Amino acid sequence: MHYVEGFVIPVPTRDQEKFIDHATRMDTIFLEFGATRIVEAWGDDVKEGKVTDFPKAVLATTDETVCFSWIEWPDKPTRDAAMEKMRSDPRMMADSMPFDGKRMIFGSFIPVVDVRAQLGQTSRKDRRPLKQAICRDRPLQRDLMAAVATVAVGVIAPDTFGIGHAQRLAVGIHVQT
Repeated sequence: MHYVEGFVIPVPTRDQEKFIDHATRMDTIFLEFGATRIVEAWGDDVKEGKVTDFPKAVLATTDETVCFSWIEWPDKPTRDAAMEKMRSDPRMMADSMPFDGKRMIFGSFIPVVDVRAQLGQTSRKDRRPLKQAICRDRPLQRDLMAAVATVAVGVIAPDTFGIGHAQRLAVGIHVQT
């Protein structure tokens, strides 16, 4: 089973390009040391919570955007070996971070559920590619929504979320047909 590291980072909004440049340089090193996937996501719809939320967790200011990133490794030993290599790699120290690293939250996780869509997978109804069917085939959307609800939280009535929500969820679900 693969291994995942997750990060929540407050980045000055004005420094988005610096963040992207920094992440691109660092991500190249992570890939060289065995990472299989890296995602760097810029906050878009990060709402304020009543008790806690992403901005509070990293003490983000009004002029900062919260970023969410993760690195996937094939397994924990590969990640551990990569961390050891990074400690002595001069490229890791050659670049200053365009954010306050003291407020970054990070941790490593063992996946317990991993569901994903497969591009090019076909729907059982008409054999069109699944991506196309999600966008244009309302009956198939309802089928996918039911599958998403079943996988994500148990059996739920198909109209519980609405089509728009199911489309977003379905992107991350591998539905066997």
